[in-house]
Amino acid sequence: MAKAKPKVKEITTDELLREVVVELKQTNKALKELTESKPTPPAAMDPKSENTVEEPLVTPPPVVEPTAPPTAKYPVPSEYREIVDTILNKEFGLEMEPLSDQPAFQVSIIVPKIYSNATDNHFEMYKEDRRSRTIKYSDGSNGVREWADTVLKNLGTEISTKISLAREQVKT
Repeated sequence: MAKAKPKVKEITTDELLREVVVELKQTNKALKELTESKPTPPAAMDPKSENTVEEPLVTPPPVVEPTAPPTAKYPVPSEYREIVDTILNKEFGLEMEPLSDQPAFQVSIIVPKIYSNATDNHFEMYKEDRRSRTIKYSDGSNGVREWADTVLKNLGTEISTKISLAREQVKT
């Protein structure tokens, strides 16, 4: 004997939506009642009552501020680092990031504030003096060398002299 399938009441989309709206309204009403009701703090309850629950004192962990600046996401080839150290000096930062849409990378030389010719407004807004350029992989170290030379020239003769003197002091 074949089992008879139980009849399922067919419901239209409009009826289903009405039911969902009714459920949402009931849920919102219940949530509103929960957020508006003020729970009785444990200290206000009778200490002899069996319903009193002692909550352990929990002290939040101290907030630790990062002391070191964030490190670069991508490693910098030592050859590129040496080029910047030779043309500028070791105080200059160097970051690079490969580009996903072309065979190139973006190299950024971070100029220390003592050598920067950027205005105070620039430092207030950007917090650093970053000189960036896109370099093709085929240019490689020659492209980095050219960019470091360009950054040095753009800093002006007075600052370039200070950079050279600082570089010479490190050598001796």
